[in-house]
Amino acid sequence: MNGARACTATFNGGAWTSGSLKPCARWTRSTSPAGAAGDMDRVKSEGSSDPTSDWPAIRYRDFYDVPRAVVVEWQGSLYLFDCLFDHDVDDYEPAYVVSRVPNELRDRIDEVSWTDLGHRSEHVGVVPTADVEFDATYRRRINPAVFDRLTER
Repeated sequence: MNGARACTATFNGGAWTSGSLKPCARWTRSTSPAGAAGDMDRVKSEGSSDPTSDWPAIRYRDFYDVPRAVVVEWQGSLYLFDCLFDHDVDDYEPAYVVSRVPNELRDRIDEVSWTDLGHRSEHVGVVPTADVEFDATYRRRINPAVFDRLTER
């Protein structure tokens, strides 16, 4: 193995590895005044060739092709991307409804039901699911450019 070792960083109860046996890059974790939601801070590998390493981390619930309920911290606020299921057509809506989660729910985001979280949050806009880019796993990060694509509806 030439003295090489895989890089590992623990984040939010899971583990990420560099995916290769190259010398270990230094993993860093930023801090934020976000309280418990600070667990969603960005984690990046210095010198990483992963173009998504600077994208904000996500938490999600429900997954069908893509995450269907996503919480992400961006510029000091917590956002919910909610792709609702349409029972009439037996499929998910083609867009996320995006809401800003109130600060009083920030510390309890893992404890509260996300079912009515959108109703308890401030509506920000809508973005087609096809316009939302996730990391290769669709489970760790979201491209922050999505915030420029929000439209009112």
